[in-house]
Amino acid sequence: MKSTEQDLQRLLDHALATCDATSLSLSCWDGSEVVSCAKGLAVCEKDIAATPDTLYSIGSSTKAFTAASIGILVDRGLLDLDEPVKTYLPDFRMADDYVTEHLTVRDILCHRCGLPRHDISLDFREEDSIEEMVKSLAYLKPAFPFRYRFHYQNHMFILATLLVEKVSGQDFSSFVRDHIFRPLGMDSSYVYGDEIDPDDSRLSAPYDVMDGKVKSVPRTWLKQAAGAGSFYSTTKDMIKWLRFRIHGDEKVLSDRMRLEAQSPQMVIKKGEMQSYSFPEITSSDYGFGWFVESYRGVLTIHHGGALNGYRSMQLFVPEKDIAISALTNSNAIDAVESITYDLLDLLLGLPACDWLGRYRKITLDMRKDYATQLAELQKKKAELAASSSSGEPADYAGIYEHPGYGKLPFTVEGGVLRAHFAGEAYPLFSTGPDQFTLLHEEYLLAQEFTFLRGEDGKVTGFESALEEMLPDEMMHFTRI
Repeated sequence: MKSTEQDLQRLLDHALATCDATSLSLSCWDGSEVVSCAKGLAVCEKDIAATPDTLYSIGSSTKAFTAASIGILVDRGLLDLDEPVKTYLPDFRMADDYVTEHLTVRDILCHRCGLPRHDISLDFREEDSIEEMVKSLAYLKPAFPFRYRFHYQNHMFILATLLVEKVSGQDFSSFVRDHIFRPLGMDSSYVYGDEIDPDDSRLSAPYDVMDGKVKSVPRTWLKQAAGAGSFYSTTKDMIKWLRFRIHGDEKVLSDRMRLEAQSPQMVIKKGEMQSYSFPEITSSDYGFGWFVESYRGVLTIHHGGALNGYRSMQLFVPEKDIAISALTNSNAIDAVESITYDLLDLLLGLPACDWLGRYRKITLDMRKDYATQLAELQKKKAELAASSSSGEPADYAGIYEHPGYGKLPFTVEGGVLRAHFAGEAYPLFSTGPDQFTLLHEEYLLAQEFTFLRGEDGKVTGFESALEEMLPDEMMHFTRI
């Protein structure tokens, strides 16, 4: 079925009226032409309307570009998918010696290295280089046996970024621009958001919307995460990318490597990616930067993205010559995913499934859980604020370092100990001798810290369990 601008506008109107989104941009290829539409505000403070040329973070949709960059180097004979990473990075180390010796290029592209997400390390290492991020892998503990199961995370795609740089001799941004963006005519795409002119009126601003209230959130460039999630683009440019994924271009990437990336590499079992599932999706696998699924009997390939204040969804159907890109400058995952599947059903000529209603229910159920947990957290915060324990906050001020997680500064402001990361200062509440709890309401974070003292009684470091999948693994930070 052919799509029209009226079809897209109707879906946009419905999604924006239902979801907590500031704007939505939607483009599709229906086998004969590209149709694009956008609605809402790209920058609320300046009343700038979104258009199909508006720039958004695409988050983890970046990963497919990183995998393609690796594929280009394989085509040139500079990399082998099944060679150990140490072949190309002799100093490379993981926490597990066996993984250090046997982790291959293929392993790093399909989420089977055994690491949990270790996401807080990305917050602590905002100013680090890609090379420093890779060095930290030697100190990040695994949660699963090597190649045992699929577990989505970001650090391996940071490692892939470094591989591209070291093997090609180019910085990652230049490599992608020269070998992917320019050949495909993606003139409105950027590897790093800070490459965009800050006065460029096409650049959207990130927001969080709750109960109709729009809140601006800090912009994150994710330079330390690079090929895991740093790209900015438009839906019109992303359609060029998706059409390339369908039809190929041997001048950019061999069909062998293009199709390998879009083929199942790891089976995703129920519960390994998300808590909810849909009966229309009967199988789910991961390729290289792509989810490969059977949707209502049709092979679909897609990848979403999430960065605070942005959500994205890119999907294509090779056998039907269909491509869809949806972007928003808000945390409305229900908007981009539901509109993608609603449009997909329309293009496939299938009965509608009310995807927006389904995703909205999931979102509202999550919000109910969030409200319950928030109330418990606020109660705990009030109790801690009213209590007092021994220890002077000034004793703990300083900078602490973990070789895997990086540096965490603590300061005292207004008599309150605060931890500084992700561009914010988080207050800590004393719960006992050398014991503190960090509470963050927005992220429902209740993090325990135990400070350590030397024989002279001075604070020398702290311990905290920072990875939820390793609840018994205490990360030891040393005061520097």
